[in-house]
Amino acid sequence: MEAHAADDGPALWRDDRWLACGRCEVCVAAAEETRDVLLVAGVRMPTRRRLLEAGVHTVEDLAARTEPVPEVRAATFERLVAQARLQVEQDGDPTGRVRSEVVSTAALATIPEPSAGDVFFDFEGDPLWAERGSSDWGLEYLFGLIEIDTGTPEFRTFWAHDREAEKQALIDFVTYVQQRRRQWPTMHVHHYANYEVGALLRRAVRHGVCGEEIDQFLREGVFVDLYAVVRAGVRVSPAVLLDQETRAALHGQARHRPAERRRLDHRLSRVLRGRDRGDEAEAHRLLELIHDYNRDDCLSTLGLRDWLVQQREASPVVEPASDDVGEVPPPDRSPCPPIVRPGSRSSRRCGS
Repeated sequence: MEAHAADDGPALWRDDRWLACGRCEVCVAAAEETRDVLLVAGVRMPTRRRLLEAGVHTVEDLAARTEPVPEVRAATFERLVAQARLQVEQDGDPTGRVRSEVVSTAALATIPEPSAGDVFFDFEGDPLWAERGSSDWGLEYLFGLIEIDTGTPEFRTFWAHDREAEKQALIDFVTYVQQRRRQWPTMHVHHYANYEVGALLRRAVRHGVCGEEIDQFLREGVFVDLYAVVRAGVRVSPAVLLDQETRAALHGQARHRPAERRRLDHRLSRVLRGRDRGDEAEAHRLLELIHDYNRDDCLSTLGLRDWLVQQREASPVVEPASDDVGEVPPPDRSPCPPIVRPGSRSSRRCGS
């Protein structure tokens, strides 16, 4: 701190005297301005330090590097060079077209064969919602999903505007999945990242219902996390994989959200405050925006599943090197631990 205070100017990026987290908005802005190697997906600060010591400073430096870097595992180095190359290609393309290449057909093989009963699921939640006087925060207020059994994607919703309605939405959703499994025994619930499964488990514990049913779904592999498949099976040029626009760009069906929908505040409490003021029209408008936003995400998950299946069918067997533990882990396909405990509230059957 004394050295920092005594310095004539502001702290500069890549000045070895100062620590940098590499993640905050200040670091990200500095990295983008200098095209720092930290922008390459999969590069963490320890790896960045080794790259800098070897004279690899920018995304372009890494993309062009052919010599190994000391203390960086060979397979990891090859993966990062390939990632940097894809990002440089996309950055240099005036259209910004997303690049991708299959790296593991084994990961793609974890996607179940498509079924007419498959659904594509996404939550909308408000982490700041709470009933008056309660310390129990958070509400999953929209369970949205796409059905495809009619041949045309159909959007179905389960809404919840309070805690009791959230419990009922959970029961209705689980009952719905059970009914579809009876009609289509090989159906699956596809989602993107692990939020949906975690939220279902938390809600089952919170309300003391549907624990056995959700545990059965997990043990029998009903839920399919496509984010884990993408991370393990496909190398893509965008550094960020979680956003809907990247998903849509991957499968070539980009859905450009209207500006208002991109900036949407998903706090249900904001909608309900408008309703409390008597502004039903504004509350309805916001709920319609949230409805459309959720539908877009579900449609994007459907498109991504279909695209991944196409990549699996069209790709030769390409597996990663066995010694590459890397910084992007393979998907965790192991069964989730049971949430049912004898005598616990979560052991009650759904709807009981």
